[in-house]
Amino acid sequence: MAKGWIDEATLQGALKKQAVARDFLGNILLQEKVLTEEQLAQVLSEQHKIPFVRLANLYVDWNLVMKFSASLILDRKCFPFRSDSREITFAVTNILDSAVLTQIEKEVRGYRAKLVLVTHRDMQDLLERYRKYINLKIRKQLDSGSVP
Repeated sequence: MAKGWIDEATLQGALKKQAVARDFLGNILLQEKVLTEEQLAQVLSEQHKIPFVRLANLYVDWNLVMKFSASLILDRKCFPFRSDSREITFAVTNILDSAVLTQIEKEVRGYRAKLVLVTHRDMQDLLERYRKYINLKIRKQLDSGSVP
């Protein structure tokens, strides 16, 4: 409301739907096409003090990505995309999912984890690139006869 994207009546209507649907308020506002994915991500970013980033045309360090489980990436929708000597940055779509945080902590192996929020659309694009990369890697191994 503070950004002028919704008014009081819209908020109250969405809260009533939320009570019935037991869904996140943001999801309801998306379903009603009141907010865009990017607007919702910006608001959540501000509320939770986690940076929001756009990942279109992101360079992917596949050596980094391959250090993490497919479960973390595909099931939890948590994509490692940047690292330095101390921390690894992960793109996530749901910053309230404690299972994601738990799995990240198990897999970072001595690094500090940093989260950034991305839209579902950007995450789907990353996951599609990941699937293509894995399929290509498997195909190359099959062609070379080096499958374990």
